[in-house]
Amino acid sequence: MRRVILIVQVLVASMQMGFAEDSKTSPAWTNDWTAFIKTLSKEVGKNSNFEYNVNDAFLGKTVVWTGTVTDIKHPTADNRTHWVDLAMKPERLAWRGKEFTLDSLHLIPREDEDDTWKNVSAGDKVTFRTTLSTMAGAMHPYFCVLTIMEGAGPSAGKTLVAINIKDGSCLKSEPSGKKKQ
Repeated sequence: MRRVILIVQVLVASMQMGFAEDSKTSPAWTNDWTAFIKTLSKEVGKNSNFEYNVNDAFLGKTVVWTGTVTDIKHPTADNRTHWVDLAMKPERLAWRGKEFTLDSLHLIPREDEDDTWKNVSAGDKVTFRTTLSTMAGAMHPYFCVLTIMEGAGPSAGKTLVAINIKDGSCLKSEPSGKKKQ
C-alpha cells in the first residue's frame, strides 16, 4: 500500500494574451465562473486524491470570467507591485462531506498587463482573462489548480479553500458609479 500525503494547492495563473478558446469548442466553464465551480466539484468528488484529475481537467486552460474589484494596488515608478482582489459570485464546492463557499480571487498581473488595469478602481465590474495553473508553475503532482488546507493563526480550526490567480488582463471594465480618486 502506497502512502500519499495530500497537499493540495489552489492556484490559477499564467495569463496568455489571446482570448479564451473559441466558445464553440471550449467548455462552458472557460467563460462562466458558476459552470467552473460545478465542473470543479465533479472533479474533486471523483476520488480523495483529486489533484491528478483536477489538473487533467483544468491545468493550462485559459478562462475569461467576470467579477467585481474589491481592492486594487496599481504599480508606481517606485513600486512595481500590482495586484487585484476580486469578488466573484458565491458558489459552493463540496469536498469530503463538507461544503465551502468560493467567492473571491487574487490576481497578480504581469508587468506587460499593467496597462489593462490602469483605469480600474475598487467597485468596478471587470471581465478578465487568466490561465489556470499551479503555485508558481510547480509541476510536482501534489501542486494542483485547487488548494484545500487547514488554517493556522487566526484561521486555526478552519479549512481554507482558495483559487489564486497570478497573471491576468482586464478585458473590459464598468465603473461602479463611485467617484474615482
